[in-house]
Amino acid sequence: MDYIYELLNYALEHGIGVQLDSAHLAPDEPSWCVPEARFIMVNMNAANQYEISFQFSHELAHIINGDTAESRLAFQSRGYSKTEYAAHATAIKLLMSLYAKKDPELNYVKFMDSFVIPDRMEDVVKEEIKNYYIGGQGNE
Repeated sequence: MDYIYELLNYALEHGIGVQLDSAHLAPDEPSWCVPEARFIMVNMNAANQYEISFQFSHELAHIINGDTAESRLAFQSRGYSKTEYAAHATAIKLLMSLYAKKDPELNYVKFMDSFVIPDRMEDVVKEEIKNYYIGGQGNE
């Protein structure tokens, strides 16, 4: 599912600049951000088109989480650092809030497949689904 416009609106509402690039980045180049500048470059030419929304939300998450870096932070689906893990978790939470509006029947496998979320994040996805239902949002 494509969530680019929803993520773009979120970014703009929070004062985050975004460039959606489909002409200058090679398919194997990741999306990236410069947290201090509140700027994100999204590679719309990514090799795996299904992963673009997760890459975008991951880069948003670096800014939401207040991450800092001496240079730009590039998306790493396989990154294992605390910062990358936290960005994955925040990205999942952001995507879940958008996804649940379109598909109230939350299924963690379908959600993970839709966004190409790494398997090691399964527990985070399950927890976000649980939080969604416990928070009463799934009972509307």
